[in-house]
Formats: sequence, C-alpha cells, structure tokens
Amino acid sequence: MTVTLKQIRAFQAAADTGSFTTAAERLNLTQSAVSMLIRQMEDALGLPLFVRTGRGVALTEFGAEARPGLTRALTELAEVADAARGLNDLRRGKLRCALPQILAAAWLPQALRTFRGSYPDVRVEIVDTVTDRVAPSVGQNDAELGIGPERTVPPEILATPIWQVPIHIALPAGSELAQAKDFRSRDVARMTWIHYSDEFGGLMQRTILQEPDRDHGRDIRVRSLITALSILRDGHYATAAPAYAVAFAPLFGVAFRELADYPAPRRFMLYERKDHALSPAAQAFRDFAIANPPEGAQTIE
Repeated sequence: MTVTLKQIRAFQAAADTGSFTTAAERLNLTQSAVSMLIRQMEDALGLPLFVRTGRGVALTEFGAEARPGLTRALTELAEVADAARGLNDLRRGKLRCALPQILAAAWLPQALRTFRGSYPDVRVEIVDTVTDRVAPSVGQNDAELGIGPERTVPPEILATPIWQVPIHIALPAGSELAQAKDFRSRDVARMTWIHYSDEFGGLMQRTILQEPDRDHGRDIRVRSLITALSILRDGHYATAAPAYAVAFAPLFGVAFRELADYPAPRRFMLYERKDHALSPAAQAFRDFAIANPPEGAQTIE
C-alpha cells in the first residue's frame, strides 16, 4: 500500500470543502485530477473514502475515521518542512565546535559577536579543551567541528589547513631575556621549558630547543597552555605559544618574543568527520572562521 502526499492533500481539501471541484480550486488542480488522486488513494487503501452525492461528496465512515490520522500526518510533514527551512535559513540549529582554551578566550568573543549578528538564533555549544583534545573531541562526536593547531589525526578525521599562526616564546615579563635585543633559540634552550602538548612539545624539542631527546629533570609538563602561562611568571621558565595569546600577557605577567632564528608559523586546521555532512550552522561557522583568523594570523589561500 502506497499513499502519496498529493493524495493526502487532495483528500484533506475534499473533506474540508465537501466538493472535488472546490478542492481542485484550492489546490490549483483540475477537478478530474483531484478525482483521480482520491480514486488512487481508495484503491491503495482498499476502502472508499467518500460517498458521491448530488451536491458534492461526504466522508464514508472509514473516511471519517482515517481523517484525524491523515491530518496529523500533514501537520507533522509541514513541521518537518518548516524545521528544514529554519535550519537552512539558520533561523535555528546548533553549532558544536571544539577549540583550544586560549583560542576560545582570545578569538571567540569577537568572532561570536560577529557570527551571531548574522545568525542570532543558532544555539552555540563550545567544547573548550586542551589543544591535544580538539581533534579527538570531533572524532568522539562531542563537537561537530574543531579548530586547532596541526596534529596527527586518525583516518576518519578530515583536517583542512585554514590559518597560519606565528609562534612566539613566552617568558616572565621581568626576565632579562624578555628585554634582550637579540633573542635566539640557544637562549631559550638554557631555560626551564614548560611542555603542554605531547606532539607540539616534541616539535619544539627538535626545532627551538634543538634537543630531540631532551629529558631535563627541571622541565615541567602540564596539559594546558593556560597552566603553562600561569607558572611562567614565577621562575626561569619559557614555553611556546601562538601569537594570539599575547592578548593575555598582562593577565599572566609574561612577555612574548619572536625568535630571530625560528620564523616559521604553525598551521591551524579545521577538523571534521569524513563520514559526516556538516549542519548548515556548522558550515556557516566553518566559512566564517576561514575568513576571520585571530589577530596575528593569516588565512591560508
């Protein structure tokens, strides 16, 4: 048994008006087309829906019993269609995005003000986490998309480069190196280094610190850049941080310096699941993020 939406609409119009002719006018169809749709529906159900009278049509007992269910079906279909239009027009929907905590704090407030100026009814859920957990948050469906520094990801995650972000060295604001005119990797290597990411920490050991197997007992390992910056002010410490974190220098009492011999920026990626089509809200934020990098960063063309 197959009953189509067109047949249900023809049935509803005829039941409302008591006339195939008036129903045809309401639906912008011919009277014969409405009559055919009703007949096809009756054939599919195996029972008559209307009794033909001299003045029009009247519902049979079965037709009257079927009408509430068919009316609900039309209403629910209309609600589904309205919900789909709302999602596509971004009058509703949900944005679920994973971001490193410092990026969320430095970039997100202004970004959301601008984004929600265009899409005020989109619900926003931010998974603000440590850097190494951004891509896994997407893989575990805690977020629909993620933005963060380049990391090794499993095959089910799609990583698309979107920004180039310079890397600076964070130092105690009162340290001699913070004021030094010539600032190079060899100076940083002598300081106690604060690691806050396994993969990024390994890269820093190979490049800035130039000690791939560095295992100094005085070095410190944490999980969050926020924690690393908080520790910095109280000792002979250093760490690497994205340029946009400079906004928090006064808060943490640290200084940010560019290395003369390490100018390479870091790629920031947009992470999403390969088997998942982004919702309209996530797609809109994806496009917005690509075009609106944080301060000091550049969009990758």
